[in-house]
Amino acid sequence: MKTLVASFGFDIDFITYRISAVKPDRVVLLALYTSREAYSKVEKSYHLISVICKSTKIDCELESIEPSNATRAVLSILEREVKNAGNVEVFLSGGPRILVITLLVASLLLPDELASKIRVVAEGEGFNCRLELDVKSLIERMRIDARSKEILNKIELIDNATFMEISRRAPDIPRSTMYRRLDELLKRGLVEKVNGYYVAKKPLKVECGD
Repeated sequence: MKTLVASFGFDIDFITYRISAVKPDRVVLLALYTSREAYSKVEKSYHLISVICKSTKIDCELESIEPSNATRAVLSILEREVKNAGNVEVFLSGGPRILVITLLVASLLLPDELASKIRVVAEGEGFNCRLELDVKSLIERMRIDARSKEILNKIELIDNATFMEISRRAPDIPRSTMYRRLDELLKRGLVEKVNGYYVAKKPLKVECGD
C-alpha cells in the first residue's frame, strides 16, 4: 500500500497535484490546530480534498495536531502509517512553518526499520522544481564520525573515485583505516562501489523541469 502523509493548510493545489502524481491508496493530511476559526478554514479546504478522494476511491483522513504536543503526535502518526503501508511519502506541502518543520524532524526521529520506508518530498512554489530527501541515508550520515565524514566528502568531490584517488586526497588517513572506513560507508548505504569505483549516494536530490 502506498500512503501520502502531508502538512496541510488552506491551499489545496499542491495536495491535489501530488495526489494525481503519486496515486496513493491512502492520504493523511496533518493540520495544526491554532484556533477554532482557523481550523474551520482548514476543514473547508479538506472537504474539497475529500470529494476528490471519494471520486478516485482513495482513503483520506484529516488529523488535527495540537502545537504543544506536535512532535510526539506527528511521530506517532508517521509510525502508524509506515507500519501499515509498504512505503510512505512525506509531502511538505503547506500549513504553518512549525508544522512543516515538525513533520520533517519527526521523519528523522523514526526507528531505522521505519525510516527506510519513507521519503520526504517538497515542491517549488512558483517554479518547477522538486526536492526529494532519502531519510535513512541522512540519518546514517548524522551517525558517522568526523573521519568517516571527511572520507565521504572526498568521495563526493570526485566522480567515480578509486581507492588510490581517495587516499591521495586524505594523506593523513592510513590505508588500513581507509579500507575499514570505506567498508563501513558501504554497509551503511552511504557509498556504492561500481566497477571498482566508489560513488557517494546523495541523500538530497533536487530536480527541475522547464
